[in-house]
Amino acid sequence: MNAPDEHLFIDPDAPPAPERRRGRLRSRSHEVLITSVLGVIVVSLLVVGLVRRDDTASAPRVAVVGDSLTMQASWAIDDRLGADGWLVAVAGRNGATIGDQYDQIISYTGFDGAEVLVVALGTNNAYYVTVDDDRRVGRAQTVDELERTVHDVLVGPADRTWELSVRCLVWVNVRDDTTGLQLDAQAPALNAEIEAHAEAERAEGRQMIVADWAGRSRGHDEWFVADGVHLTPDGQQAYAELIAETVASCER
Repeated sequence: MNAPDEHLFIDPDAPPAPERRRGRLRSRSHEVLITSVLGVIVVSLLVVGLVRRDDTASAPRVAVVGDSLTMQASWAIDDRLGADGWLVAVAGRNGATIGDQYDQIISYTGFDGAEVLVVALGTNNAYYVTVDDDRRVGRAQTVDELERTVHDVLVGPADRTWELSVRCLVWVNVRDDTTGLQLDAQAPALNAEIEAHAEAERAEGRQMIVADWAGRSRGHDEWFVADGVHLTPDGQQAYAELIAETVASCER
């Protein structure tokens, strides 16, 4: 299984470390002068870094956990949510199901975690319902993974010892009008389950909002590569835009 492609609430504007120069200095006076200059530069960078951390310490935090679509669109997600003032973390993994990313999802719910959590998973669950190999996931297992994840993000696991940070869960549903990965056969039922869970959570006074990728992408074949699932650059931007719009609809 591929390692997740992730970064955790890193300030994209933080200054780079000073470049290390090679070669020996020709004289003691040059050494003293350059050492002094480098000392000033390092102190300046530390001060700037501290200022930037102070600036971002109060920024709202959003984490996006998904599969290869999230990996593809991570740059656009970062840019689009960052433009709205969010401190962003993205964790994508090739071929991931809901269950595969459960631990990653829960890691964002505790101390210093995300206020808004975006889960962009389900495409591989829908696909693995239809295949007969060691990755097969049955419908019942998918529903169990969905139910467990929603509950543990918004209510917390039974053994929880931390205060939950997440006030809004956004779930990106699955494209359902393509024969790619046989999603036209399985995604509609999964999307209905996602919507049903969102309605149930809202009835309990908790925030769960569906980002309707199935609806947004319908009729936009130009957003997809030949397999009908993965994204072109325009599709990546559209995916990020939908996520940002839905995140913005969370009550703050």
